[in-house]
Amino acid sequence: MIVVAAAAGISGIDTTIVNVALPHIGTDLTISLAGLQWVVDAYSLLYGAFLLTAGVLADRWGHRRMFVLGVLAFALTSTVIAVSQGSEVLIVARAAQGISAAVLTSAGLAQLTAGFPGRARARALGLYTTVASLSFVVGPLLGGVLVDSAGWRWAFLINLPLCLAVVAGSRGLPGGHRSADRPLDPAGLLLSAAGLIAVTYAVIAAPEHGWTGTTTLGCLVVGILLLALFVVAERRGRHPLLDLSLLRAPAYSGALLTLFTVVASFFGLMMFLAIWFQQVRGYSALQAGAALLPIILPFMVTAPMGAKLLKKFSTATVTAVGSAVTAVGLLPLTMLDTDSGWLLLAPALVVLGAGGGVVQAPVMAAALGAVPVERAGLASGLANSVRPLGIVVGVAALGTVLATQVRSALEGPLSAAHVGTDRAEGIIHAVSAGRLETVPGVSFRALQDAFTHGLTAVAWGSVALAVCSAVIAACTLRTGPAARPAGAAAPQKG
Repeated sequence: MIVVAAAAGISGIDTTIVNVALPHIGTDLTISLAGLQWVVDAYSLLYGAFLLTAGVLADRWGHRRMFVLGVLAFALTSTVIAVSQGSEVLIVARAAQGISAAVLTSAGLAQLTAGFPGRARARALGLYTTVASLSFVVGPLLGGVLVDSAGWRWAFLINLPLCLAVVAGSRGLPGGHRSADRPLDPAGLLLSAAGLIAVTYAVIAAPEHGWTGTTTLGCLVVGILLLALFVVAERRGRHPLLDLSLLRAPAYSGALLTLFTVVASFFGLMMFLAIWFQQVRGYSALQAGAALLPIILPFMVTAPMGAKLLKKFSTATVTAVGSAVTAVGLLPLTMLDTDSGWLLLAPALVVLGAGGGVVQAPVMAAALGAVPVERAGLASGLANSVRPLGIVVGVAALGTVLATQVRSALEGPLSAAHVGTDRAEGIIHAVSAGRLETVPGVSFRALQDAFTHGLTAVAWGSVALAVCSAVIAACTLRTGPAARPAGAAAPQKG
C-alpha cells in the first residue's frame, strides 16, 4: 500500500508542481505561450491516451514488472526535463513522463486490486485516492520552495530520489497476474494518440496562426479524420482498445462528459492563475503555491463527502449542484483587476475548490454504476482517461481565449508607443506566456492590465464549462445509477 500510494503521490505532485515553475521555465528557456501550454498538455495528453494500453501491458507482462518499469522511466524522464536546454527536448520529455505515469498508475492500481481482496480493497483504494489528492496540495508548495531556493530544475530533479526509494520498496510486491495471450491494439493506440495530438495542436496554434490559418485548419482536419478512423477501427476490430458499446448507456456517456467539462473548467484555470499571482501580483513561486491552497484544500475535504451525499440525494442532484457551486466560485474571478488582493479572492477560491471536489466521486459512481459489473474494469480505465484529457482541452482552449484577449488589450498601448508590427507580435506572445518582465519600452502597468484582462476572459470560459457540466449532469444522470449497491449490474435498457 505504501509503495503504490507513494508512486501515485509522485505522479500527482508533477501534475501541479509545474504550475508554479512555468514562469521561470518560460523566462529561462524563452518559451512562448504555446510552448508553456505544451509543457502542461504533453504530460496530460500522453498520460490520458496511454492509460488503457498501459493496463493491457500490465496484464500481459506482469503488474510488478510494469510498475517498476514505469517508476524508473518516470525518474529518467524527470532527469531529462531537469537538464533540458531548449523547449523541444523539455516538451518531448514531458510527453514521455506522461506515458511513464500512465504505466505506473495502471500497474499500481492492478497491484492493489490483486493484493487487497473484499472490503480491504475499498479501504486500500480510499487511502490511495487520499494520497493522490494530497499530492495536489504538496505540489505547489514543494515546487515553490524548490524554485525559490534552488531553481525550477530541482522541481523535477526531486523525483529521482523519490522514485529510487519506491523501486527499492517494490521488492516486496507480488509479481501480479500475467496474461500473455491478451491482445494489444496498436492501431487504436496510434490513431487515438495522433488524433488527439493534432486537434490539441490546432487549438494551441490558433492564437498565433489564426483559426482560418493553414496550420490550424490543417491540423484540425487531420485530427478529426484520425479520430474518425479510430472509431471505425474500434468498431471493426476483433480486440479493440476501447469498447464503444459502453457509450450507449446515457448515464455512462453523460458521466464522462460531465467529468470532462468540470475538469477542463477547474484545472484549465489553475495554470493561468498561478502565472497571474507571480507575474502580475509579484508573488514568489512559494507564495503562488500557497495562494492556490484555498482551492486545493477544500477540494480534498469535499471529494470524499460527495460519495456520502449520494446516500441522501440523487447522482444528478449532487453532481449538478457541485458543478453549479464551482461556477459560483469562478464568478468573482471574472471581475479581477490588476490590484486585486489575495484576501479578496480567497473566499471565492474556497467555493471553487469545494464545488470541484464534490463532483468527483458521484461522477465516477455514476459511470461505474451504469455498466455491467463484468465490464467495470474497462469502464474505470476509460473514465480515468477522461480526466487528463479534460486538463489538456481546458488548458489549450482557455489559453486561446487568454491570448486573444491579451492581443485586444494591448492594441492601444502598443499603438501609442509606436511599436512596429513584428515587435508587437513578440510582445503579445511574451505577455500571453507570462513573461512580462522581458518586455522593455512599454508601460509595465499596461502589460499587467492586459494579462489580467485575459485572465478574466479565461474565468468566463471556465464559468461556461462549469455551467455545461451542471446541465449535462442534470439531463443525463437523472436515474441515479450510483444509488445501486456496489457491484450491482446496470439495467440493460438502451
